[in-house]
Amino acid sequence: MDIADIRAAMTGDHELTIENYKGIVEYQDDRIIVCGREQKLLVTGCGLCIDYYSKFDLHILGRIESLQWLR
Repeated sequence: MDIADIRAAMTGDHELTIENYKGIVEYQDDRIIVCGREQKLLVTGCGLCIDYYSKFDLHILGRIESLQWLR
């Protein structure tokens, strides 16, 4: 998916890589909200954790149930 500036790529339902994000708004084991320039991406699931992050991308592991674009 590629909306505005955030790019998200899933591998199965257990890995998600997000590129071009601006910040992490919320981080819990069942939801993570990542902020872009114009939109936010809500990731929901079980046992979510941020495996690594840099200023360019972040990698989320866990059982990913849904991705939702927020304004």
